[in-house]
Amino acid sequence: MSKIVPALMACVAGLGLFYGCATRGVTDQPEHPTDRVNKSVRVLGSTIFPRVDLRGYGVVSGQAQEVAAPGGRASLLQIHCADEAAAKLLCAKYLSDVMVLPRVKAVTVATPGGVVAARAAAGQGFLAAGRVGKEVSIVAATSGTDLAWVIGQTAGLDQAVWESETTVPRWLDRWDKYSFKHYYWPWQMPKGQTEATYDFVHEFDCRVSIEVSGVNVLIELS
Repeated sequence: MSKIVPALMACVAGLGLFYGCATRGVTDQPEHPTDRVNKSVRVLGSTIFPRVDLRGYGVVSGQAQEVAAPGGRASLLQIHCADEAAAKLLCAKYLSDVMVLPRVKAVTVATPGGVVAARAAAGQGFLAAGRVGKEVSIVAATSGTDLAWVIGQTAGLDQAVWESETTVPRWLDRWDKYSFKHYYWPWQMPKGQTEATYDFVHEFDCRVSIEVSGVNVLIELS
């Protein structure tokens, strides 16, 4: 469990929830989801994250809990969003980011409420992200059995949607999937080529093949 909790928090940090660099402003009063973990579950630690206004996601807040599962430690992060659209986007972005990581694969896990879509990280554990209304819950555990147990012990997660429900906008995936502009500038040429010998058309063909048009790149660079 010493690996899976930091890995989970690192992924969520990518959303900007714990870092001010992606925020437009921070509100004074905390707002977080109601604690929905069964009272019989032993909570080892809990952290409240106050409301923060994030570019792309709007105002979010959260509560992270580390719990004692039958097979070891597990964690539950509940993120409260302003509306369902924001929750769908946040959940989709998290799932998209996780699948970019090495040695992560999509799996299914049987829970008391039915089979849910999850992600298995080789040598670390299992993750699942689900949405119920305006709330996103991210569960992490060292085994699929413990993951299912935490989900079963958390009220409302039997109604969660455990897969992406929307498309992540390209501009919000800039660092993860569409970072072409970080190492390219218009009219750059390979070593040994000149404007007279290099065919720039190939560059536009490349951008089209990765669904990033030359027009978009030029606008972003301007």
